[in-house]
Amino acid sequence: MEYREATVEDMMGILRLLVEMHAETIYGGDPDFKFDAKKMAMYVMRFINNPEYLAEIAVKGDNIVGIILGDFGTMIFGNGRQAREKLLYVHKDYRGTITGPRLMKRLISWAKSISATEVMGQTNTGINPERTEKLWGRLGLEPLGHTVRARL
Repeated sequence: MEYREATVEDMMGILRLLVEMHAETIYGGDPDFKFDAKKMAMYVMRFINNPEYLAEIAVKGDNIVGIILGDFGTMIFGNGRQAREKLLYVHKDYRGTITGPRLMKRLISWAKSISATEVMGQTNTGINPERTEKLWGRLGLEPLGHTVRARL
């Protein structure tokens, strides 16, 4: 397995992976949240093209099997810098391996490199939230709250 920064040349492989992610999420069969490849490509490009953001992938052979995106912001309560995981997905065939934890560790290393005061991980796709929270916990992140939603 190779772990590296995502590039523009990786976009088609990233989109193939994110189509699978979308289908697996709670939004996969929802007609109000259809996958929009153009919109997703523009979103991912923001991370790839910004040297201060994180766009890392896990590659096995010719296939992208994992991705993590991260950004940062300043805290509203002061000047602390908060690194935030914005998207994390590992193809189902590679879950239970070191792929997810290694991508998560890359986020934490990146957070340290940008002098973040804290790092935030999340589980908001509906894909194994308990397992994801447990993995974040093994890496030193503690639960802070809950994500809730309501269909309107």
